[in-house]
Parts: sequence; structure tokens; C-alpha cells
Amino acid sequence: DAKSSSIQIRFETADPDTDKNILEDKIVRILSKNNGFAFRPQDWYRLKRIAEGNPDEHKIGAFGVGFYSLFSVCENPFISSGGQGMAFYWRKDQLFTKLGSTDDKDQYF
Repeated sequence: DAKSSSIQIRFETADPDTDKNILEDKIVRILSKNNGFAFRPQDWYRLKRIAEGNPDEHKIGAFGVGFYSLFSVCENPFISSGGQGMAFYWRKDQLFTKLGSTDDKDQYF
């Protein structure tokens, strides 16, 4: 959201071509896009630190406790920005991350 002036949030369902009530369909992907600046190296570093735990239980803000709310709606979030992506994944009760290049040419809107 760095310096963004607009955001788009899209909920994708398991079968978007059916006439079912969208509120009852299974959501398989939540996509959030904004037109802000791409992540910098220090942003990726701070994001990775989430997997290492948050030593200050009162901390909120950039990649703090608020980011953890994402795990209430998905188990394995994937963040992409500026041609790079970071996957979050679990092994038993330990959270890990993997950062790499993406070929995603998806632009804002």
C-alpha cells in the first residue's frame, strides 16, 4: 500500500460459472492489488521476519500483528511485488518463507 491511491480486492470462487449464490460458494483465492510502489529489499526482509516470529506481542503496523490476520483466511499466502514473490508455508507448526522471481505480468487493474 506504499503511496497507493487505489486498491482492488477480488474474491474468486471455486466455480464462477455457476448460478449459485456467491455467498455460499467456496472462495479459493483472495487477490488484493494496489497501485503503490513495489517492495524494496528491506520490505522483503521485514516480511520474511514474520516467519521468525514477532518478539514484541504489542507491535502493530507494517508487517506486524496485523499481517498475521491474513492467516485467518488462508494457510499459505503468496505475496508478489515488482517481479518477485514470497510464499509462506508450514512444516508442522513452523512457518517458513521462500522468495524468488515471478513471471507474473499482472498489472494493477
